Amino acid sequence: MTRKHTTPETGGNYGLGFAVGDDHFGHGGAYGTQSRYFPKTGLITIFLVQQVKWSDGGEKAFPSFLKAAADHYAPRTR
Repeated sequence: MTRKHTTPETGGNYGLGFAVGDDHFGHGGAYGTQSRYFPKTGLITIFLVQQVKWSDGGEKAFPSFLKAAADHYAPRTR
């Protein structure tokens, strides 16, 4: 689950149904909901929204949410 199981030919960065990034894994929903787990810091985020398309800069909300969560809740070292 926590490592990439897809090939370049398949596309995407997925490990057993979860999106896998350099420092996290998680899952996104069709209407913008996102969950992420950051193993290094132990931070778990859940971003609940129901938005078919982002408009008027709404796409900036998720990165801002992740930064705020990391700044306030993630342990500094693990």
